[in-house]
Amino acid sequence: MMIPLLLVTLRVILDPTTGDRLSAHGAAVWICSVMFSPTILLLIGGFTIAAALSKSNIDRVLITRVLSLAGTRPAVVLLAFMGVSCFASMWISNVAAPTLCFTLIKPILRTLPPKSKFGPCLILAIALSANIGGQSSPISSPQNLIAIGLMDDPIDWAKWFAVALPVSAISIVLIWLLLLASYRPARSPDGEGDIEIKPVRPTKDRFTLQQYWVCFICLVTIVLWICEHAIEGFVGDMGIIAILPIVAFFSTGVLKKDDFDQFLWTVVFLAMGGIALGKGVTSSGLLDVMDDVIRHTVEGLSPYTIVLTLSCIVLVISTFISHTIASVLLVPIAKEVGSKMPGSPQNLMIFLTALICSTGMGMPVSGFPNQTAATQEDDMGQLYLSNMDFLKNGVPASIIAMFVVATVGYLLMRVIL
Repeated sequence: MMIPLLLVTLRVILDPTTGDRLSAHGAAVWICSVMFSPTILLLIGGFTIAAALSKSNIDRVLITRVLSLAGTRPAVVLLAFMGVSCFASMWISNVAAPTLCFTLIKPILRTLPPKSKFGPCLILAIALSANIGGQSSPISSPQNLIAIGLMDDPIDWAKWFAVALPVSAISIVLIWLLLLASYRPARSPDGEGDIEIKPVRPTKDRFTLQQYWVCFICLVTIVLWICEHAIEGFVGDMGIIAILPIVAFFSTGVLKKDDFDQFLWTVVFLAMGGIALGKGVTSSGLLDVMDDVIRHTVEGLSPYTIVLTLSCIVLVISTFISHTIASVLLVPIAKEVGSKMPGSPQNLMIFLTALICSTGMGMPVSGFPNQTAATQEDDMGQLYLSNMDFLKNGVPASIIAMFVVATVGYLLMRVIL
C-alpha cells in the first residue's frame, strides 16, 4: 500500500501526452483508477467461484468420486491425488486445494505401516501438484492475473489452456516419476512386499438443487471467459464477466456477507499494489532506464538463450520469495525484455514468466502449498516432511517444471500467440 502513496506524494507520475509531472490530484485520480482494474474483478470472481464450490460441498463430492476410481495401488493412488490436487488448484486456488486434499488423505495416512515412505511422498506430491496447478488457469493464482493485466492485448482462456494444460500435465507426470524413483513409496518399511492403500469411498448423497445451480453458473462463467474475444464487443473484458457469479451466488443466498468477508483480501490488495507498481515503473520513466540496462545485458544473445536465461532467473527468485511478489517484480521486466527481442514477443515473455513463477517449489517456504505441507504432522505430532525432503525432491521438481515451460510451453506459445 506504500506504492500508490509514494507515487502520488513524490510526484513521479508523468502526463503521457506532455511528459510533465502530474499534479498530486491528477496522479491520485489516475493511480486509483488503474489499481481497481478488470484484473481485480477477475480475481474477486475467482474467489467467489471457489467459495461457492467449497460451501456447497461440490469440491469434496467431485474429488472423492474421482479418487474412488484410483484403486489401492500406491503408484496409481499417488498419481490420482496429484491430478486432483492440480485440477482443484485451477478452480479453488492453490491455497485451498492442498488443504482440502490433506484433509482427504488423513484416513489413508492412519492406515499406513509405521515409517512408511508413502505418507511423506503423498503429502509432498500434493503440494508440488498444487504449485503446478497454480499455472493451469488464469484464475488459479494471482501471478496469472497480474500477467494478464500487463499484456497489451490480453490472451483469452482458450489460448491460456492450449499452453498451460499440456505443460501442467507433462510436469505432473515427470514429477510423479521423480517421486516414485526417490521414495519408492510402494515398498513396505520392512522391505517385504508392497503396502496396500485404503480406498477412498465416494459420498452417496445426491446433488441438491443449489449444487446444480452452482455448477451451472460456474460452467457458464468459464465458457464466457473462454469465448471472451468473440463477445468482447458486448462485455469489454473478462473482469466484467466475473460479475456474473458474484451476482448469481450472493443474490440467491448461496453465499452471504460472511463469505464475502472471508475472501483473501490481502491477495487482492497485493495484486492492486503490483498493478500500481507496474504502472508507476512505466509512467515515471524508470522503465526507459531499465530498458538500457536490459538491452546491454541481452545484447548479442539469441532469442532462445534470452528465454532460458530469464527462465532460470525467475525460477531462482520465485523459489525464495512469494510467487505473487516474484511476478510483481519480474513480469514488467519480462515485458520489456520481450519488446527488445525480434518480433517483440511481449505477451510470450509475460506468459512464460507467469508460468515459471509457479514452478519455484524447492523450499518449504516456496508458495502456500509447500508451507501447508511442511506443517503436516502424524498422530504422534511428528512432521511428515523435513527440509531435506524439499531440497532432495522439490528442487529437481522445480527444475523439471521450469524446463517443461521453457521448452514445450515456449514452442506452444510460438504457435498460438
